Amino acid sequence: VLFQCMTGGVNWQDVLDVLAERTSPLVALPFCLYIAFTVLAMLNVITGVFVESAIASTRAENSLDLLNSLREVVERMKDVGSNTLSWENFQNELNNPRMLSYFKSIDLDPSEAEGLFRLLDPDETGQIDVEDFIMGCLRLHGAAKAIDLTTLMCEVRWLRRRWHEHAYFIEQEIAGLQGYY
Repeated sequence: VLFQCMTGGVNWQDVLDVLAERTSPLVALPFCLYIAFTVLAMLNVITGVFVESAIASTRAENSLDLLNSLREVVERMKDVGSNTLSWENFQNELNNPRMLSYFKSIDLDPSEAEGLFRLLDPDETGQIDVEDFIMGCLRLHGAAKAIDLTTLMCEVRWLRRRWHEHAYFIEQEIAGLQGYY
């Protein structure tokens, strides 16, 4: 009966009238408290779902706006006729309001920009592919420790490249030694 009262199967006022007549009017108090508590609990859950949905939508929209803003800034920074970004062009755009806004969103001080560029340039060529730069910046968006993880990823990539170079060197040396036997 309580479930039917809450789901609209039975009018709870009819149940309350029967309860008060056949038992005691004091039974009406716990019944009304149950109805009030259940209605408020359902409203709270429904409100929570809508609020969470709105927050997720806003977060996604902000991330998309941030990505578009970053793409626009990077398009102005990239080298003419190529799809790379040089340190000089990057440095010239550091005071751009959109770039400063992006740095603020990833909790990165503009004074750390050179460190960011070096992170994203593991070859140390002074040039970064535009898409690598954008993806690297997107990885930094989030938790405060994201820059540490990105640093680690870049160092591992560098070590892996060095390992392959060393392995190739060793293979060549072993191949050269096989002629002696």
